[in-house]
Amino acid sequence: MGEALALKPYAVDLASGVEEAPGVKSEAKLKALFQRLWGL
Repeated sequence: MGEALALKPYAVDLASGVEEAPGVKSEAKLKALFQRLWGL
């Protein structure tokens, strides 16, 4: 993730990477993602 963010993207498409089921976002996966992003 750090390599991708080093490119300073305007947006990041999370798509199905944070879903518990098709169309259902996982709160735990989203929290983990944002904790990792804020830690960079």
